[in-house]
Amino acid sequence: MKNLLFIIFCLSSFQVFAQSKFVIDGKTNALVNGKAIITLTSPDEFYPFKIKKDTVLIRNHSFTFTGKLKYPERFRIQIADKDDDLTEPFFISAGYHKINIDTASNPHDSLEVGIGVTVRNDPTNDEYIKKFLPLYNHVSEQYNDYERAKSKCNSIKDHKAKKGCVLAAEAEGESIRQSSNNVLLNYAKANPKSPIVPWLLEDAIFHFGYTDCYQNVFNEFAKYTPDNINVTIKKYLAKQKLKSIGYPFLLTDFIKSNASKKMYPSRYILVDFWFSGCAPCIAQFGQLKNIYKKFHNKGFEIAAVSVDAKGTIPKYKKLIAANHYVWPQVLDLNGVKTKTMDINAFPSGFLLDSNWKIVKTRINPDILNSFLEDHL
Repeated sequence: MKNLLFIIFCLSSFQVFAQSKFVIDGKTNALVNGKAIITLTSPDEFYPFKIKKDTVLIRNHSFTFTGKLKYPERFRIQIADKDDDLTEPFFISAGYHKINIDTASNPHDSLEVGIGVTVRNDPTNDEYIKKFLPLYNHVSEQYNDYERAKSKCNSIKDHKAKKGCVLAAEAEGESIRQSSNNVLLNYAKANPKSPIVPWLLEDAIFHFGYTDCYQNVFNEFAKYTPDNINVTIKKYLAKQKLKSIGYPFLLTDFIKSNASKKMYPSRYILVDFWFSGCAPCIAQFGQLKNIYKKFHNKGFEIAAVSVDAKGTIPKYKKLIAANHYVWPQVLDLNGVKTKTMDINAFPSGFLLDSNWKIVKTRINPDILNSFLEDHL
């Protein structure tokens, strides 16, 4: 009897282990011989087990990754060639999987970046590709139309017409975000036990910040999802909520104490996060100079917060001097304070009122100019 119980215990333990193991048997036309690197798409807390080797050799177009899972996880694979090609994100469940990375393939989600990946017979990835994305296709089409329409605003010469174009584009963009959020919420309601929803929610929070809709999505799946994921998303939502419209700006005291010149009371303050190696940040400074000149005496201020490292400070100072950025500058060395706000895209702009409460987030120069014209 004892021997029988021992055998049953061993078989049960083997089944648990077998169910948690995964193998990715990969092929790619991107490289004959070289390296493939598996990368995480979400916070480390989403991945309870570390992959044995995050970098493996590619031999004759083939490579293999192995690891353990408690539940389905999402990855990308980087092909370490001269371009460091990166795949679209994909889901992997426990078991053996064949995948193909074809440089001629596009991502399944047209709004995603990376090389397309074919994952054979994985139920979680099949759910994402075959069940969720078809519901999302109309949002992708709307977004592509929106991007084309928005780009035309820059070519409009008439000021009134351009302003109308910019405001219409902003309204359309907000409408598309709401459509995207509704797809996710409705899917979560219909599929509260779905293993893909927590990952999609984390991705949405990363790109768009906090909305009440995301809290509702979380509430739908929370009782079915592992604790480590729930705790991570719950903290993430709470942190993002504190930098949404209507909340006091978290770095107010830091900026006031470290600005290169005195911050006088203003009706509106733009806090702009940047660094000297960020080409898009520097590209928009030309527009900001015009906006500053136009509205500064009417009650508008800018506080530019740089996350430059010690080694790039000379370049940072040279840029400011050469381009005559006259607004207050704040150096957040290595972005220590900025990281506490989870600022992960540059440039990032927050428009604040006279009490340093957030009025607008993710604001660009065109929207800023239109807003100040209407409010100053």
